Amino acid sequence: PYTPSKAWVDKLRATYAIDYIVHGDDPCFNPDGSDVYSYAKALDMFKIIKRTEGVSTTDIVGRMLLMTREHHVRSPAQPVQGEAITRLRSSSWAEDKQGLSVSDRSQFLPTARRIRQFASDRVPSDSDKVVYIAGAFDLFTQGHIEALKAAKGLGTFLVVGVYDDETVNRSRGGGHPIMNLHERCLSVLSCRYADEIIMGAPRTVTEDLLRSMNVSVVTHGSVSEGKYMQRFGGTEPAEGDPLALAKQLGKFQAFDSPSELLVEHIIARVLQHRDALAAKVA
Repeated sequence: PYTPSKAWVDKLRATYAIDYIVHGDDPCFNPDGSDVYSYAKALDMFKIIKRTEGVSTTDIVGRMLLMTREHHVRSPAQPVQGEAITRLRSSSWAEDKQGLSVSDRSQFLPTARRIRQFASDRVPSDSDKVVYIAGAFDLFTQGHIEALKAAKGLGTFLVVGVYDDETVNRSRGGGHPIMNLHERCLSVLSCRYADEIIMGAPRTVTEDLLRSMNVSVVTHGSVSEGKYMQRFGGTEPAEGDPLALAKQLGKFQAFDSPSELLVEHIIARVLQHRDALAAKVA
């Protein structure tokens, strides 16, 4: 519930033995002006965390409902094409829904200071075994976290390549990725298993990438979004196997994905509650 009542908080304490209730640093009030978290505060179990300016979960939910592409980070040579709102033609909710709106552009500004707040100061040493894994990492799920943990287990220093928005949209179609490149990079950087990222990583693993990052192992999980995404107009890249060089050099090592959670599943959950969420982001 938006307002965690006394009964609800007491249930959380009794059933799950929680220590704290946490919220961002924006105030939350009931219609009568009372503090939503007054009971939790009275118990001295309320904690505040700083939000990242320009990143809105409400906006991200709106993108899932409308499949807009206007939040994508584009190169100067890449014009905005089509309508401002692009809908999934093959979805169960493709009929028009009046009143839905999301911001036309992401308001997040990827300054060096903000990126440093998420980034690790660690640099690989000569004794480190550097592992490389690449992907979209959209809506950064528990599945992604488990995959990065498994990848990190193959070495001691993990470099994560994050594909740019154009690359992801070309292969997945629709309004994907739901989160743009900057937002996805911050998500990956916030994970303890990621030591370094490559923003806008190349789709194909190249000799220069392997040499410059001193990569010993290139890896990939057994669970992928690729086949599912083709339903939304995406196409498999035509350049062939992007991991061919790593395999040829004997640097490739696959792992069984610990989780089968996909972006598809998150979007499906959101669409199950479409009407309630649509009213919130309207």
